[in-house]
Amino acid sequence: MNDEALRTVLSLEVRKKELETALNECKKELEDARQSAIDALVQAGLAVGSPEGSGRELRIKRRASLSPLAGKDALIAAIKECSALSSFVKEDFDTRHLAGFVNEVFDGIQQRMMDEKPKRFWTEEEQMEALREALPEPLRAVVKIHFYYQLSSRKA
Repeated sequence: MNDEALRTVLSLEVRKKELETALNECKKELEDARQSAIDALVQAGLAVGSPEGSGRELRIKRRASLSPLAGKDALIAAIKECSALSSFVKEDFDTRHLAGFVNEVFDGIQQRMMDEKPKRFWTEEEQMEALREALPEPLRAVVKIHFYYQLSSRKA
């Protein structure tokens, strides 16, 4: 029997486990670093940051998620009142589908804001107010909107 083939398999299994452990540690460090970068950009009031000499820029983008305030039945009734949403969302919907619609509206708002003043970081209150005004009236009263950030990197 060829012991070398067995040793190779065992050696590669050990190496694979070590690499998986290192990858998991790297993912945790990266998530911590992303959160620190988001916090730094928010604190500085910037939507875009580019470390000197990196040739790359980091951008944060505020995203919206939502939850029903008065239960799913009230939310379904509000959706039925909104002609733009009645065919978009079924009665057995998941709030992620509705969040998709809300984020489409929010993307338009963010684009208009960036067109007005590029690189300015619009406050959460300013964006929340603009988003609430842009939502159909029946929906405003039955959803709670939450913001979170996404961080992206690209060539500067």
